[in-house]
Amino acid sequence: DVEFFGATAGKSMLWDESEDSLIVEGNVGIGTATPQSIVHIDQGASGDAQLTLETHAAGDSKIVFSQGQTAGNWAVGYDDGGGVTENSLSFAYKADGYPSLSGENLLIITPAGNVGIGNASPSYTLDVENATDNGIARFTSGDADVFIVLADSGTTSAGNRIGAISDDMYFKTDNTEHFRIASDGSLSTPTLGTSNVRFGVGAGVGILSGGNYNVVVGDGAGENITTADQNVAIGYGALYANVLGSKSVAIGYHALDEQNFGTATDAYNTAVGFDAGQKVSTGTNNTLIGG
Repeated sequence: DVEFFGATAGKSMLWDESEDSLIVEGNVGIGTATPQSIVHIDQGASGDAQLTLETHAAGDSKIVFSQGQTAGNWAVGYDDGGGVTENSLSFAYKADGYPSLSGENLLIITPAGNVGIGNASPSYTLDVENATDNGIARFTSGDADVFIVLADSGTTSAGNRIGAISDDMYFKTDNTEHFRIASDGSLSTPTLGTSNVRFGVGAGVGILSGGNYNVVVGDGAGENITTADQNVAIGYGALYANVLGSKSVAIGYHALDEQNFGTATDAYNTAVGFDAGQKVSTGTNNTLIGG
């Protein structure tokens, strides 16, 4: 053994041949004469400072953060494999003893850039797995709105959003809300009018402020309604041409679809069946059943 003594009383450096170890009392400075921590490395000039941990063949290179082996211990480093994607950056934890990067792995970043949380071989950019809890993730905002943006190479800058305001959940495309699930479970498809419900491509798409309490279900159903009220259109193209007529019921494929109820007085018509009342253009209090 060889022991070296410094200028500071009680500080020494010991080379222990039996343990093949270098034992230092105090801080160690590499490139600096005034180390500020247990190990302080100063590159000494402009440029990057680099600490290299290198292993060969099958083996991991890691740094362990510990309060003693009987306390919680974290490790981070290069993971050579053994149950995880090879050559990944791994984060591991063990409550008692030093953790294995593979055996106690909690998070990894693969060479492909995939991040796995609870998944040692992630297949996606973010791959999260929890084997013991149904809750996987939580997103919280300090503002009155929280959302996730979904976009691809063809998406506009606003993106498509799934979000929540208070206890309501909403869906937006191109930053325009098209569907909402309220906290009481009710479903709505926002329009400029009040309490309109519409489902289907183009269904009720023309409803303006003043068009209220309309229910349109089916592609093209009630597509031209503007300020009409209290209409029910169910079926492909049902009440398609109606503009201002109110309080009509059309159920069936193209039921009342050629009506051009251009005035608010064209109202109270009921048609049920395939093409029922398709050729009716104006009038009130008509009832048509069948094709």
